[in-house]
Amino acid sequence: VEDNLVNQRLLVKVLGRLGYTDVIVACDGQQAVDKWREQDAPFHLIFMDMKMPVMGGCEATSLIRQST
Repeated sequence: VEDNLVNQRLLVKVLGRLGYTDVIVACDGQQAVDKWREQDAPFHLIFMDMKMPVMGGCEATSLIRQST
């Protein structure tokens, strides 16, 4: 979860080189929470930026933890 496009691309590239191909990117905390709720299978790992528009990382993380 990252609001900066350059950082999004970098992280996807780094994760791809490590063999991760099913990378899902969210632009803010609200998108992250929505994507979490839409998934059939749980995410194994979430990289979360703390300061983002719409909803910050702390609030999004709290909502995700409450739904598990």
